[in-house]
Amino acid sequence: MSIKEQAIQYATNIKVGVVTGAGTVSAGAGTWFDVIPDDIGKLASLVGILLSSLLIFFHVQKIRKSALEISKTRLEIEIMKARKTRLEIEIMKEREAERKALIANQASSEQLTN
Repeated sequence: MSIKEQAIQYATNIKVGVVTGAGTVSAGAGTWFDVIPDDIGKLASLVGILLSSLLIFFHVQKIRKSALEISKTRLEIEIMKARKTRLEIEIMKEREAERKALIANQASSEQLTN
């Protein structure tokens, strides 16, 4: 697994999202109630905003990728259905040709017996 894939997997992990959200809320509440200094609260909020933005970005990418895979699968299904239909038509044509040949043979054998 490449570093990019590991980073995406980490960024899209639900636990990371929960910790990021909880940390941002805690820092905001701490700043609001003057438990922590404003500079630290602002920094924590900025980090929370950045991490949340990354999570949103990676989730949107994941959704797009899933949508593309679904579209690809649907197209493959349509191609398979079209192939199946063509094969069924070919089989029906062969059977019709065999039936006509059988009828022609019966007709010619009847003419020979008459």
